[in-house]
Amino acid sequence: MTTIVYRAGLIVGDTCITQGNSRVGRVTKVVRRKDGALAGACGELGALTSFLGWAETESLKKKAKPFLFCDSGEGFIAHPDGRIQWYGGEGTAFLDVPHIAIGSGSLVAMGAMFMGASARDAMVAAASIDHGTGGPFVCLTHDSKVVETFS
Repeated sequence: MTTIVYRAGLIVGDTCITQGNSRVGRVTKVVRRKDGALAGACGELGALTSFLGWAETESLKKKAKPFLFCDSGEGFIAHPDGRIQWYGGEGTAFLDVPHIAIGSGSLVAMGAMFMGASARDAMVAAASIDHGTGGPFVCLTHDSKVVETFS
C-alpha cells in the first residue's frame, strides 16, 4: 500500500510499491496542478496513476473521472483555499478537516498530526511503523514548483 499525508499546505507522499509483503519498486504518488491544488492517491497502481493524471489536468476542465478505485484505493485533492475533496470507490465528498492521511500508514499519520506533528513528521512516524510505507518521500506545496525529497 502507501501513505499520503496533507497538512497546512504541504502534501507528502511515499514512493514505495508493494506486492504482498514485498517492496517491488517506486513511483511518485503526489502531484501539483497549475492552479496550486495538490493531489495524492493510494491503492492499486493502475487506479492511482489514472487518478493522478486526471487530477493534474482533466479535473481542471471539470471532466468526469475516468477510473474507479477498488475497495482499498482512495485519493484526494487539497485545494489552495483549504477545501479537501476525497475520492474513493465511485464516490466523492468534500471533507471539513484540517488535515488528512490515506493509505496503509494513515492511522499512524493521523494520530501524529492529532498530536501536533507536521505532515513531514507524520510521514516519518507512519514509515517507522507501516511496512507498506517507504521512501524516498516527495513533498509539494501549493505555492512552489520546487519538489523536495527526503529519505
